[in-house]
Amino acid sequence: MEEADALCSSIGILVRGSMRCIGPIQYLKNKYGRGYTLEVKVKPNRAPMSISNASSPSHIISAELGNSIIREVQQKVMETFPNAVLDEQFDERLIYKVPQTDVMSLALIFEMLEKTKSDGLVDEYALSQTTLEQIFLQFARQQEEEDDKEESGDDISQLE
Repeated sequence: MEEADALCSSIGILVRGSMRCIGPIQYLKNKYGRGYTLEVKVKPNRAPMSISNASSPSHIISAELGNSIIREVQQKVMETFPNAVLDEQFDERLIYKVPQTDVMSLALIFEMLEKTKSDGLVDEYALSQTTLEQIFLQFARQQEEEDDKEESGDDISQLE
């Protein structure tokens, strides 16, 4: 899909031989995309967890400090994107799904992200639009759900 995104001006998606959508890439992303993905890496300030320092007071203090920074970043994200959903969290990395309706101005978003970075809360961040691959997978999932409904309907009619 990355190649199609780079090389094509219009794209069509076929599902079971019928055209489900066709149009310019940005149009498809706006119409069928689910907004943006925001990935934030919080500044690492915790001591690495090991058996030797797992119960030391300094490790507990740094872990609590790390958690408070994560909470502060989460609060700033939710202030900026009230309808954002935390999709994934792993260690210091937070991944949010941000609805398109929450994104009024990219300039304001990047201003907020740069401020959290300069405040020492965020190490790095990435804001990306829904990819064509995600849109294609969305259509594929819908088709699977329709197939499952048809199969369950067939099973019920055969039982009668």
